Amino acid sequence: MQSTTPRTAFYAVGSADYFLGLVGLVNSLRLVGHREQIYVADCGFAENQRRRLSGHVTLVDPPRADAPHLQKTTAPLAHPADVMILIDADIIVVRRLDELIEQARRGKLVAFVDDVAARFDPRWSELLGLGPVRRQPYVNSGLVVLGRAIGT
Repeated sequence: MQSTTPRTAFYAVGSADYFLGLVGLVNSLRLVGHREQIYVADCGFAENQRRRLSGHVTLVDPPRADAPHLQKTTAPLAHPADVMILIDADIIVVRRLDELIEQARRGKLVAFVDDVAARFDPRWSELLGLGPVRRQPYVNSGLVVLGRAIGT
């Protein structure tokens, strides 16, 4: 019996405000040759936008009305794949992501470290009642590639 789980899939979050960015993302993925399924958590598309997207992505209705930035895991958990690529709706892909996908297939989590200097303020310790804070890498969640075991 053949598995119904897709080997690789892309996941994004979108809304009416990010419709054009999402269209750019989908087009860029297809232009570089990615044919994998694309799942999009629908956080408020207009009906005409849903119709335009329907032939190109699978829209996923979030189970709760959380803010869109809290919905990144909605589509991957609803439709897991062997390799899951979480990607922001405002990213344009300019080359295939095969190397990153293969790393995730081998059990690695692929993410990118941002400039930590811009993401640290020693005053957080006192302002947030955290105790001593330390400078450490900040991982950007705009593109994360991970295998099913880590992702679920």
